[in-house]
Amino acid sequence: MLNIQTCPRKDLGLLYVTGNDARVFLHAQSTQEINDLPATETRLAAWLSAKGRVRALFDVVPAGDSFWLITPADNIDWLAQQLSLFILRSDVGLEVVEHTAVYSLCGEANEWLSGHGIDLGQHGVVCRDDALWLRESPGCINVIAKPDRLTTAFAGLASCEPDRAVLAAIATGRPDMPATLRERYIPQMLNLQRLGAVSFNKGCYPGQEIVTRTEHRGSVKRSLQRYRIDRGARPQAGDAIVDSKGLSAGEINRVAASADGFELLAVVSDGTGSGELMIQVDSRQLERLALPSET
Repeated sequence: MLNIQTCPRKDLGLLYVTGNDARVFLHAQSTQEINDLPATETRLAAWLSAKGRVRALFDVVPAGDSFWLITPADNIDWLAQQLSLFILRSDVGLEVVEHTAVYSLCGEANEWLSGHGIDLGQHGVVCRDDALWLRESPGCINVIAKPDRLTTAFAGLASCEPDRAVLAAIATGRPDMPATLRERYIPQMLNLQRLGAVSFNKGCYPGQEIVTRTEHRGSVKRSLQRYRIDRGARPQAGDAIVDSKGLSAGEINRVAASADGFELLAVVSDGTGSGELMIQVDSRQLERLALPSET
């Protein structure tokens, strides 16, 4: 039996960017190279404040001359409203789309995808069955489609909770940016430069000076780390992490349930990544797990 499962991603929303200037607009506003983004590739990007703080994270997915932005659902209306302030006289349209949604295909799906005529590389995008298929991580494929378009494609596959898709993201060190964490971090605190979400060769974008200066000086004092904890109450993004003396050491970025507890990503102070850390609310101890960049 195939170890592949599917789930609707109600935690994710879609922002549709249209117009003759859509590509130039996204290139100018984000940390990512968009001008040379091919139709067959998706890229992770961030939108920053003038002070270099991450206001939003999104996957940029080409769709002809337009683009889909996949981002946390609780941040999407705010993102659309704020981005619209920078359109000025450009030919750009922004639409929060609700009649189309994101679904995840979780597990070792390469053989299944090949059988359906879908060949995705590391960050590939394929249009098939009136849907856009894109690889978010080795263990998760995201699909942008209207709900009725995937009935046949997903026939015979079991369903799962979105946590399985989030676990695959956590394993790669991919952070989240829900509304509750907006503008708390510069990109290097989230390891976005290691994930290829920051271009240091493109032109100006909001917050670029801070990001570039930080990269050259190596002055980041906090960074994203991966952990696991035992069963108990589910931690939440933003929950405080403390050291053995009860002093603040960081905070949780994202969480997913696993077979024996929870896995999480947390932004912690340098020097505490491998020390004794615990969640402040109930003193459960964190066990450090390696990220791909460390193996």
